[in-house]
Amino acid sequence: MYVFKLLLMCGGPSFERDISLNSVRSVYDNINRGGKVETGIIFVDKHRGKHLITSHFLYSNTTSDFDFKLEKEGLRLSEEEFVAELKTADLVFPILHGIYGEDGEIQGLLEQLGVAYVGSPASACAKMYNKETADYDVLKSNGFYTIPKLYVRKGDSDAGRKIKRFFDEYDLADVIIKPIEGGSSVGVIHAADVKKAKNVVHKHLAQFGELVVEPVCMGREFTVMTLQNHKGAPVALLPTEIEIIDAGGNNVFNKRRKYLATTETHYYCPARFGEKTIEKIRAGATELFRIVGAADFLRIDGWALDNGKIYFSDFNPISGMEQNSFIFQQGARIGLSHEQMIEYILNSAARRQWLEFPPKESQKSVKRQVNVLMGGWTSERQVSLMSGTNVWLKLLHSDDYSPVPYLLFQENGQPFVLEIPYAIALNHTTEEMIYQYNVIKNSGSEAEAYIAKIREDLGVSAENACSTQIGKLMTLDEFISLSKSQGAYVFIGLHGGFGEDGTLQAGLEAAGVEFNGSGSKCSALCMDKYKTGELVNGMNIEGLRACRKKLIRADEVAALNLPDIVRELKSDKIVVKPNDDGCSSGVVIIDSEQKLSEYIGLLAQGSKVIPENTFYRQAEKINLPPMDTLLLEEFIETDEIEIADKKLKYAHKTGWLELTVGVLESKGVYHALSPSITVASNGILSIEEKFQGGTGVNITPPPTEVISGRLTDKIRKYCELTAQKFGIGGYCRIDIFANNGTGEVIIIEINTLPGLSPSTVLFQQGAKESPALMPTELLEKIVSSVSVENRAIIGVG
Repeated sequence: MYVFKLLLMCGGPSFERDISLNSVRSVYDNINRGGKVETGIIFVDKHRGKHLITSHFLYSNTTSDFDFKLEKEGLRLSEEEFVAELKTADLVFPILHGIYGEDGEIQGLLEQLGVAYVGSPASACAKMYNKETADYDVLKSNGFYTIPKLYVRKGDSDAGRKIKRFFDEYDLADVIIKPIEGGSSVGVIHAADVKKAKNVVHKHLAQFGELVVEPVCMGREFTVMTLQNHKGAPVALLPTEIEIIDAGGNNVFNKRRKYLATTETHYYCPARFGEKTIEKIRAGATELFRIVGAADFLRIDGWALDNGKIYFSDFNPISGMEQNSFIFQQGARIGLSHEQMIEYILNSAARRQWLEFPPKESQKSVKRQVNVLMGGWTSERQVSLMSGTNVWLKLLHSDDYSPVPYLLFQENGQPFVLEIPYAIALNHTTEEMIYQYNVIKNSGSEAEAYIAKIREDLGVSAENACSTQIGKLMTLDEFISLSKSQGAYVFIGLHGGFGEDGTLQAGLEAAGVEFNGSGSKCSALCMDKYKTGELVNGMNIEGLRACRKKLIRADEVAALNLPDIVRELKSDKIVVKPNDDGCSSGVVIIDSEQKLSEYIGLLAQGSKVIPENTFYRQAEKINLPPMDTLLLEEFIETDEIEIADKKLKYAHKTGWLELTVGVLESKGVYHALSPSITVASNGILSIEEKFQGGTGVNITPPPTEVISGRLTDKIRKYCELTAQKFGIGGYCRIDIFANNGTGEVIIIEINTLPGLSPSTVLFQQGAKESPALMPTELLEKIVSSVSVENRAIIGVG
């Protein structure tokens, strides 16, 4: 049997190398060809060095998690070896964003070598990538509407005066500034006046070299995917409208809003523009695909302006392909799953170059149903979507399980569950999902005529289309009863509050429905961080303790005295967090009486969000849930770890390091996975650093030059003993501090339903097992390891 060799490329020298890692992970996960396809991976580092890597690297948060290891663990390729490796491939898919991947450079090399590849040719990429070239040579010269632009370059001594004239000439109040060459969201900044614009330009020219200054568009933003059909003709999909909500005057669709699930951004697919405007967008995108000579797929961003004009602003030759990216959202709206979308693109590329990509092998038809429950109403509900969606998508590739996604939400204080179709499951927030449900419920799908025509133009059969219609709405009790009658397993993808405090678990236990994670008693215990600390200290294990804690009722907060607390906790700063919610909401460092008063004030006002830079080392916004009780903890100053230029730099300061450890349980036997060092950029791990691929650094396993193998073994043993004492079921994640000098271990908290987003540490740690436990296998192990009978065995310590 001939084995088709597909070579994926990721990383790259641009600022978007971590987004590339997210994209290639998603593509790799959805190439399901059994033994018919051999998939290789080449990682390009920031200095353009080439490395042949194994798939376990793909489940890292960022490229910084592993690029310093590549000389030892990866296969460094010389330029000659790199070329030779390219020539062995039937097809190369350069999933590289930004410079080298989208500017035509890698495409030019592949063309020179005569190697078949996916995506647009070098000449098309070069036209699209440079915003100045795209504006003049593609848009203006072909009669497309554009907006005024000012181009400034490094070394231009007259840049300040040019910016002032630009403001005056077009009577501008504010502007958008972005790199001439770069992705559609990296380096994009809003400047509110001339002075700020000059400062931004001066600062960012040193980084990017060339910038474009343009007016703020008045209208509604969109993005549209175009695919090349079996006849070679471009077919535009349904555009997505992008709405920035409550942005405090800064409506820039930046990297954070694009890639993190946040209520600051709302997506509507199809866009709410009306049929005439949607058709103008689709027609324009199709024409531009032809004009530039694109191939296989292309994403174009733009604006439906208030003056009635359509302005196409950015071309993306290699669109982002992370799990819930625009390409998959728009594909799902016409019935294409992730696997089908990737197959369509690979078939297009293969067909153009007289190749045949192998058809998918059939899976066995009898599988156990797994109802994946996600969403909820806690401040971590969007993280829950990231976890739940990933679990659902991973289990779609299982030979043993058939997952169905469900959304949990509240209406008038009552919990409801909605079976959600494929397309809606890819929305970023619970609010978007509920909006889409109400649109379809109240008026039916307005896009059915579009969908049928697009599918016809693409030559795609409706026979195997993924679901686009809303399923049944039911109460939570009805969902539990349904799961029982189906003999289904319930996979709880919820975080914090109701989903993790034992309440839901008790309901499932009462009904005899199997579910993941710990039982109701253990879940309730671990959700209470103060009681968790008491039980850890009660274990009386030498060298193991909990963080020093003080529990405060909400009505006692106003009387808090920081000097007294500091003395009691033996810490010059304190960490404030909810006692009974998830591991990232409402967590800040307090370093003064004034900041303590500010935190108290935000709670009293019922604020839902803490603005960025409000507290010590708090660079990002933090969700603030309502609290009946607060937990005050000692602040542990950790040693400094920096990864720069593919080198790990470790500065010993206090001896303390923060780590997180996954623990698996089966039939009462506990096994700790390899710990991960968590590198927090600002003292406390942000929600992005914990759950969002492309942010944060996790080092798995800990390098021996940082932590000795003896201490690593001790950490694993202590985590196993702790999990056993608490009666953990199935799996958990334990967050700790460990001291390099004294060997002391401090338990921070135990997460009975840890995050399962695509690059979470559990998947990184599983991949480091021997043999490797890859994500789908790890999830299958979680599902298979916990039964009603098993819960009776492990109990609660």
